[in-house]
Amino acid sequence: MNERKTWQRWVVYVLGMVVVVAALGGLALQTTWGQVLAAKAGKYTRVLAAYVPIGDGEVRFIRQLITADSSTSRTIMWESVKPEASPVVEYRLKDGAAAKQTATKQTAERQTAAKQTEAATKPQESDSGVKRVAATESVLTDDDVTRYLYTATLTGLTPRTTYEYRVGYENKRGDWHPLTTAGSGANKVATTDDAANTSATTGDAKAAKSEDFTALIFPDSQSADYRGWDALAKEAYKRNPTAAFFINMGDLVDNGEDASQWDAWFTAVEPMIEDIPFVGVMGNHETYNLQWQVREPKVYLSLFDFPAVPQREDNNRYYSFDYNDVHFVVLDTQLAERPEAERAQALAREEAWLRQDLATTKARWKVVLMHKDTLRYPNTKRLDTVPGITDMGYAFMPIFDAYHVDAVVSAHYHMYRRRGHIKDFKRDESGPLYIISGVAGDVRYATLWKSHPLDTFVSPYPAEANYIMLTKTDDRLTFEAYLPNGTKFDEVQVNKQ
Repeated sequence: MNERKTWQRWVVYVLGMVVVVAALGGLALQTTWGQVLAAKAGKYTRVLAAYVPIGDGEVRFIRQLITADSSTSRTIMWESVKPEASPVVEYRLKDGAAAKQTATKQTAERQTAAKQTEAATKPQESDSGVKRVAATESVLTDDDVTRYLYTATLTGLTPRTTYEYRVGYENKRGDWHPLTTAGSGANKVATTDDAANTSATTGDAKAAKSEDFTALIFPDSQSADYRGWDALAKEAYKRNPTAAFFINMGDLVDNGEDASQWDAWFTAVEPMIEDIPFVGVMGNHETYNLQWQVREPKVYLSLFDFPAVPQREDNNRYYSFDYNDVHFVVLDTQLAERPEAERAQALAREEAWLRQDLATTKARWKVVLMHKDTLRYPNTKRLDTVPGITDMGYAFMPIFDAYHVDAVVSAHYHMYRRRGHIKDFKRDESGPLYIISGVAGDVRYATLWKSHPLDTFVSPYPAEANYIMLTKTDDRLTFEAYLPNGTKFDEVQVNKQ
């Protein structure tokens, strides 16, 4: 009985002390010294409450994706094998850029725009300068595999600036990855502050004027064994570590339903796809199921979130984006893989969109990326096939001519050919430059294709994989074709004064 009374007295004592401490704490917070102590305590609490590192396998295939305006935004995606609560992307200025940018005087216009963007996206910012954007979740189940996909788009970024980002959920966070924005491009007027920021973050004021960049272009990567594609992608990125983004020209995988092939593709492009944006072009093999029948390209359309188009039913099939003063257009050439009743209407929508897109861009350069080619090639298996123009060529080439496209890069044939400039379906130096990009996977057609009258160069290495390096300078686009070992076997330029 005495023990029980003692225990009760202790409870009353402890509760009383809690009330007294709370009361004193409330009074203390009303004083300057109390607020200082509280701030210091909060600082130390945040240090102690560090995030837990994400474990192996919890987060898979982190990827940067191109956005319509790469100077101020970037889309981040990743996936997991089970749902993740409170998914988030965090980002911050990298390597002291925050202190350097603080020293640069910001215009009132930029400050106002930044405040409006922050109000719209409502990112959370900590004392360390880390901003957070919540990610949305979607679920994809195919080939008996369920993927939980997470997507977040970062907006209001500063042109020509290096950031770093990481993904996380609940109290867990992953590693930091680089994220570099493009220059302001042709659609925006560069200010004095733009040049100052460039000088502060890169030490090269000339970059603000020239806005040069390079990009990697990979042909069809579909394979039976993806180790070759893995080696090519990693070697190309190693040789070109300053590439601003990379492109895969369609037929990323051999079978669009095979989950293991998508895993192999993503593994091959790591860490490149974590470090720089990916530009995807859909190919016909993305439309195949496990029985090799054509179906909706369900997986491709779900795995990537590319710039939206007004025709929402066609999202991720075709789109456009600007990188500095180059306007890139990605086309959907898989009309034959749609149900026959939908083809004419789908093509009409895409043609109307393409005309509008090319008519409204103010970029100095225009480059088109398309999987299926514009030219029909004879081959050794169908001796009755004659050289000519494909259905995609008849549909799109007149539009390219009308809106002065500078270059058209295609794929599909698994061979590298340069055709020079073509206009009105014949040789004409005033028309766009046409290139078939070659092959990056292990599906090779070394002896299949015959020549076309419009060919100006045929790769002497038809049985080897290759990639293309696109270099943009003020007055020139340069396309250089390389073998995996770094041997350059072709170079062509498009000049503009």
